[in-house]
Amino acid sequence: MNLFVYFILTCLSLMCYADENSQFCQLKLKQCMLNESNCTPNENKITLSVSTEFFERAVKSASSYTKIVRSSSVFKKTLNQLSISASKSGGFKGFSASASASYQSLSSSVTSTQKYEETIQYDKEEFNTGFLQIIRETTTRVTIDGISASISESKFVDSVPTGESLSASQLQQRAEDYMERTFGQNRIVRNIFEETICKEKDRYDDLPNGPKCEDLGLKSVTLAKCQEVANSLGYRNKLQTGSWSWAPFGCHVGLADGGWNYLYYNRQSGQTGRSIYKTLCDIGPAPCEVPGVDYNGDDIGYYNNVGNSQSCANLCEPFRGCLYWTYHHAKSTNAPNRCYLKTGTGRKRRDSDTISGSYKCGNGNSFVRDDIIYL
Repeated sequence: MNLFVYFILTCLSLMCYADENSQFCQLKLKQCMLNESNCTPNENKITLSVSTEFFERAVKSASSYTKIVRSSSVFKKTLNQLSISASKSGGFKGFSASASASYQSLSSSVTSTQKYEETIQYDKEEFNTGFLQIIRETTTRVTIDGISASISESKFVDSVPTGESLSASQLQQRAEDYMERTFGQNRIVRNIFEETICKEKDRYDDLPNGPKCEDLGLKSVTLAKCQEVANSLGYRNKLQTGSWSWAPFGCHVGLADGGWNYLYYNRQSGQTGRSIYKTLCDIGPAPCEVPGVDYNGDDIGYYNNVGNSQSCANLCEPFRGCLYWTYHHAKSTNAPNRCYLKTGTGRKRRDSDTISGSYKCGNGNSFVRDDIIYL
């Protein structure tokens, strides 16, 4: 069994044994899951998992090697941004040598395929009918901040006479031996290997609807850095400069319908809130709390009568699915002392009545109240 899955199941059994109240169960599960990773909000969490199984089959003819690649447009964009960052910093580091080889193999497979699911086969062979063919099936999966891609490889590696079929335990032992030869003994549970690293995120981001960076408590990208930052985020457009009243100040990309094919630097503090622009901002090291910014959207629900932003963070920390929160302070003209729990940061907007942050702002004095109003 996958070590992480085993860990989560252990958390579940301990939690439910201690208390049958569902909210308490929810608290304990979330806490166990959070303890699994030490990645901060300023880091990408990258997990590599590899599993191998051996099978016997009576086969007359087949391709000796088959590979199935599965990914998505979101994964490819995320992978591309990590690759750009790695090339700028002199290489992608963090994984052990064997894990790094598997990561690079998956990355190469994903970037070289045109479709999001593609099957590749080589060398069709004829097999002796008096033998059982032994097939090694290996699945490699990379998950970057919850977004996954995988390659499944099937290869004919051996054969045995029909009357000398291997037992299930012998096939399992082959899988375990193969994994140990490939990855060593660390981080292997029987025939499954898993390794997680935390990579510091780039300090720049492209924000939708063309806001002014300073309105979100962020820094604008300078003219001198605009082209470099755009390239690091995957935009290859040639920079144009000017002064336009209808576009946001600073470095931004434009024209969604055209595939974000334009890169501008606007010297004028022009119009914001237009969907045809994305503003490139220097997000810097994210503080635990962001005063004056509302994470608008991605709501789970809200609590009333919450005394302060720390209490709001403490409510989010144990609540299953809560990653972010927005607190309306006591003098807010809209829903004072209200704490919104969120699955994401939604559309960030300037609002002096609010303070926002992540579940990691919780101080450990966490509890789940049963009076949440779900949205």
